Amino acid sequence: ALRLALSTGAVDPPVLGAALARTEAALPESFLPLARSLTHALGAAGPESKHRAAILGTLHTALVARRCVRIEYETASRGGQRSERVIRPYAVEPEGQGWMVTAADSLRGEVRDFRIDRMLSAELLEERYEIPPDFDLEEYRGSGWGVLRGMTGPPQHVVLRLTGAEARRLRDQRYDKSQ
Repeated sequence: ALRLALSTGAVDPPVLGAALARTEAALPESFLPLARSLTHALGAAGPESKHRAAILGTLHTALVARRCVRIEYETASRGGQRSERVIRPYAVEPEGQGWMVTAADSLRGEVRDFRIDRMLSAELLEERYEIPPDFDLEEYRGSGWGVLRGMTGPPQHVVLRLTGAEARRLRDQRYDKSQ
């Protein structure tokens, strides 16, 4: 869990180290060597991890305080084009091995999803906002299996034939409530 938290950049290494130190105090003597080896394994966070942690901190503060955020964003499409926009965060969630923010976007005038790893900068603004009372995150996500959003129409029956490791992995994983 410590390594996972460190790799996501959601928690700084000193914070994880302090949590582990407090945990050590409650552990029996025989567990201390293992706990101490985990503390040393944390090491220092790399620049990407620190950047992600800073962006996440800004977005979480914005969400709680309902404050707008100016971001510089690099698209996955359009050749990695960069844009500056102001967003109003509605949700910040883990997504795959990274994080996603769902926010009202000033540039496009609609609610959109942004991968945090594509944010080059995030500046907390004084401007405040409210999440519309009729906004429903689950409804917004729709039935796109976390890949596509806004797809309409009747559900389609699909059969996938997989073998080996992929079959075992997919059998135990749910991507959407419609599966």
